[in-house]
Amino acid sequence: MPFKGETFDGAFAMHASMNIENKAQLFSEKYRVLHSGASFGLYDVMRIGDT
Repeated sequence: MPFKGETFDGAFAMHASMNIENKAQLFSEKYRVLHSGASFGLYDVMRIGDT
């Protein structure tokens, strides 16, 4: 994401994260841009692997 670290006080994702292939990088970046102690809400359908 093109933002400086610890830019946001909170964030949420609704029905978008399921479309990102690299989930580890997705959550790493979300963690990076949120202030320490910030809230993150996620409402999504995600599946990792074949099971």
